[in-house]
Amino acid sequence: MTTSMGRFYISISAGKLAVDGAPEVFAVSVAAPVALALKGLRAVEEAVFNGKAVRVTAVE
Repeated sequence: MTTSMGRFYISISAGKLAVDGAPEVFAVSVAAPVALALKGLRAVEEAVFNGKAVRVTAVE
């Protein structure tokens, strides 16, 4: 999922994943607060996380 805060992969919690030439991805568990805030959202929808608006730009 790509958001205004970065890219998230909902899986096991593994933190920041970096591969040469690719954007950073944050692997977070389904129980993580950010995952709960984004759950069920589609592209162009928004959620509030830590008091800030987060826009979903793509769901892959």
